[in-house]
Amino acid sequence: MSDITVSSDFVSFFEFFQAFVAGNDLSLPIKPQHQQICDVLERAVLNELPDNTDADGKKHKITYIVVNMPPRVGKTKIMEALACWTWAYFPDAQIISTSYSSSLVERSLKYIAETMSKPWFAENWKIPLKTQRADLLMNNAGGVLYGAGTKASITGFGAGLKREAGGYIGIDDPAKPDEALSSVEAENVRQWFETTLKSRRNSDTLTPIIVCAQRLAPEDLCGYLLQTYPLNCLHLKFPALVNGVSAIPETISTETLQSYQSTRTGRFVFASQYQQDPVALGGNLIPIDNFYRYDINQSLKFDKMVIPVDTALKTKQSNDFSVLQLWGLHNKRAYLVDSIRGKWEAPALIDNTAAFWKKHSKDPSRPRPRLIIEEKAAGTPLLQQLRKLGIPAEGIERNKDKVSRVQHILPFIETGMVYIPKDDQVPWLPAFLNEVAAFQADGNAPHDDQVDVLTDAIEHLLGRGLSIFDVLRSKVAK
Repeated sequence: MSDITVSSDFVSFFEFFQAFVAGNDLSLPIKPQHQQICDVLERAVLNELPDNTDADGKKHKITYIVVNMPPRVGKTKIMEALACWTWAYFPDAQIISTSYSSSLVERSLKYIAETMSKPWFAENWKIPLKTQRADLLMNNAGGVLYGAGTKASITGFGAGLKREAGGYIGIDDPAKPDEALSSVEAENVRQWFETTLKSRRNSDTLTPIIVCAQRLAPEDLCGYLLQTYPLNCLHLKFPALVNGVSAIPETISTETLQSYQSTRTGRFVFASQYQQDPVALGGNLIPIDNFYRYDINQSLKFDKMVIPVDTALKTKQSNDFSVLQLWGLHNKRAYLVDSIRGKWEAPALIDNTAAFWKKHSKDPSRPRPRLIIEEKAAGTPLLQQLRKLGIPAEGIERNKDKVSRVQHILPFIETGMVYIPKDDQVPWLPAFLNEVAAFQADGNAPHDDQVDVLTDAIEHLLGRGLSIFDVLRSKVAK
């Protein structure tokens, strides 16, 4: 390593990234989100991220870092800079870099090599390359940077060493945007990740896997990791539209972002690639574009309100969530006002239900909501405990199957009698829309808890079947 030299002064990754942007003459405005990302990635490489703690107090090592941000705001440059910074201080690090296209990976490796030869880098860090080819960089300290496209075979190369700061696996946009809706392609990427990429780590606890990508669909690789390994993931999410204003006006204006919401496909692109909260797109049973939108900050005088609750039996990842929603009836239309969901054991379910009820029963300007729970399975003990706390919980029966219940409420949705908040006003809306859109006519869906409370709410607020007068009145009101 005699020909390897590094600066005696340690520079944080964010400071390095600023120098990387300036030294390479990049027209990339530095945002607070860039500092947040850089700080987390530095701690991931140094193995300094705190563990996650589950409900039982058990510690879980964070081994996956998922960074979601809109296109054209520096994802690839962050990943290229991270490789340069890692080698600047840990030149023997073993790194694997992947993307959906091998040509993109090869372009990044070339850019990294060129960066390390520039004066601003070479004056502080001297990292001579021993090998330089399209898919491979090796330095004289034994460091390796291997590049491969998603779904490619990776043999003969590993990532990380059996120590901190020994390297990592970096994934920059693992799928093509134009393949976002292909369930086959999504499954291929997930299988490649599980059977090929994960096994390339030389230490499953000391070698982090970093995914930096725009969201494309609910079941993309980011969604898969967050759903499958929730306690081993650290998630950073940066939407483009925040409080109705573009957070990246240099890249895309507020007006353009808002215009995406005028069409079905545009709403899909907006929710996924720009807001990082993808919803399902496709002709399933409940057309989510038929929901009317309202400003949740406007003052509405509700005639009655209801809190439907759907309870799950277990908290394992494969089981459904428990869900509570607040709905109100105004001018003979149903409005979704608030929602929470989680995978809670019985004590937490009771506490969260009681807290939600108290939160929404204090406002004297609103009618006290009915709290309704299906009286079976986990719902029965919840009812009993809530009543002991003095909360007037009501048991209900669901006498029809899920599909029949959904078909009963479809006319209300299709005639504009069901309102939900505007897209960027509440954080829980994307999960609601995604589940509703994914519900199929055969009743098969990964989760259907929010569909259950949706049907409960509409049945209890709007109840009876529609008449021609209801339809005409709804159309006139629009």
